[in-house]
Amino acid sequence: MANKVEKPVKAPKAPKAVKAPKAPREPGAKRFKMSLTQRQAWTGRLFVMPFYIGFLVFFLSQIVQSIMFCFNDVNVDMGILKTEFVGWDNFHHIFQVDANYVTKLTGSLTTLAWKVPVIIVASLFIAIILKSKFHGRTFVRGVCFLPVVLAGGVVMEIVQGDTVSASVMSGDMVSSGAMVDTNALQDLLVNMGLGSEITKFINTIYTNLFGVLWESGVQMIIFLAALQSISPSLYEASSIEGATGWENFWKITIPMISPMIMLNIFYTIIENSISTSNPIMQKVMVEYNNVQLDLSAAMGWVYFAVIAVVLGIVAFCFRKVNVKS
Repeated sequence: MANKVEKPVKAPKAPKAVKAPKAPREPGAKRFKMSLTQRQAWTGRLFVMPFYIGFLVFFLSQIVQSIMFCFNDVNVDMGILKTEFVGWDNFHHIFQVDANYVTKLTGSLTTLAWKVPVIIVASLFIAIILKSKFHGRTFVRGVCFLPVVLAGGVVMEIVQGDTVSASVMSGDMVSSGAMVDTNALQDLLVNMGLGSEITKFINTIYTNLFGVLWESGVQMIIFLAALQSISPSLYEASSIEGATGWENFWKITIPMISPMIMLNIFYTIIENSISTSNPIMQKVMVEYNNVQLDLSAAMGWVYFAVIAVVLGIVAFCFRKVNVKS
């Protein structure tokens, strides 16, 4: 008989590794992980939560009521508000019948057009100076921020109500107890041959210089914080490449603080829009005190819409600039 060929014996399979049982979850342990960005976002939401609650509880109902007043004829009879729907009549009144509203609205926007850039430039200039090291820097910073503490309330009313202080704020001089209206700068600009519009613009800034510096405290602090957050290594690297201070300013400083520039522009526009010295706000308060609640609400909402459009244009321009850069 032929020898039988023996089949090779297969090696036994290794036993599968037994998975270790999962450790029981400790009580209070997180069930999900959040990234650093998510944690920062939730931290920010928690900080502004009181504002959200206050808005819903105290302001939302008043906002809805003011919108309703815009389209109604509101009368107060024995302490009771009586409304009658009139559609767009209130808006027609403030644009076609009221002779002052459009003029005041145009004047308010014109003031914003020159005041916002001047405040931004002045606050940035002061912040750059205060960032440098010199003796007494802390004291000077406190002095520059002092107007923010005194800008509201009784102190500012006293300053504006005092004759001498008001004259100084308007660019006049006080000589021998009498007020002297000085037009030296305007006369100089006219003799230099500058146009009337340029002369008027520069003279307006000059006569309002005290108020501009008075309103630059918050913006100055924001710019100072932004400047201090820029890494010195960027300037060191640029200096090695032979960049000048002017080039560093436009190529490093301005791009790095551009978000703060937009924030300060937004803040300045809103701050000046709701100021009691704003002619539109004064007009709204006059109508409100005269119990013309419907006209007051219509004026306020039109002004709100105009300022919202201005803020939207600013945001759009900054977005385009950031995309190109």
